[in-house]
Amino acid sequence: RIAIIRQLEPGASAAIKFIINAQSQKNGSWGYNPGTDGDTSILGWQIMALKSAVHANIPVSPNAVRGANLFLDLVQAENGDYGYSGPENAKPSTTAIGLVCRMLSGVSREEPRLKMAVERLSAPGPVPGNMYHNYYATQVMLHYGGETWSKWNSVMRDHLVSTQQTEGHVAGSWDINDAHGGAAGRLYMTCLCTMTLEVYYRHLPLYGIPEAAEAESDESKSDKKKDAKSKKK
Repeated sequence: RIAIIRQLEPGASAAIKFIINAQSQKNGSWGYNPGTDGDTSILGWQIMALKSAVHANIPVSPNAVRGANLFLDLVQAENGDYGYSGPENAKPSTTAIGLVCRMLSGVSREEPRLKMAVERLSAPGPVPGNMYHNYYATQVMLHYGGETWSKWNSVMRDHLVSTQQTEGHVAGSWDINDAHGGAAGRLYMTCLCTMTLEVYYRHLPLYGIPEAAEAESDESKSDKKKDAKSKKK
């Protein structure tokens, strides 16, 4: 479980209470104003926050997650994809969000529609120029694990490392040549890229440890052993 710093607990608890109270009582979504109907994109952030709260021993009402799943039922298509505010407008990015939410809510890895949607989402690999999609899709692949995650991870990781800026005042950041980068800016892009690269450390795989995550862990252990030996010398 996440070790929560005592000084942050009151603020974190208050934030979770706000999220729960802001949920739409009509369809279980979250809108841009408290209590209003919303969409899949807003719901994704709230579900991730609620799951983090559970790991940190902050109380979360089961009704909040139950309501979110009712909304996901409303926007899920027959083939397992998810739309923005209904099943008719399903696209890869909202499907990735819906899958993450379902996984965090406890849906089985073997659930037929989940498996079909993951297969379709993973087939083309990471989408160049759409880090919003890639951020959620990377979480989906991490949790799903196996060969699906290994293939996705090698492409996503190498792309992010190779496109990070290395010179001048923008060193360490990522460019805004992205579907949402122009409107959201360099800080937004850098945050999404960084969180995607940190997926091994920020999330515990829900269905076991994916092969690539094991490899990353083994590499880290090996590096630490090498560092320890060099220090002894």
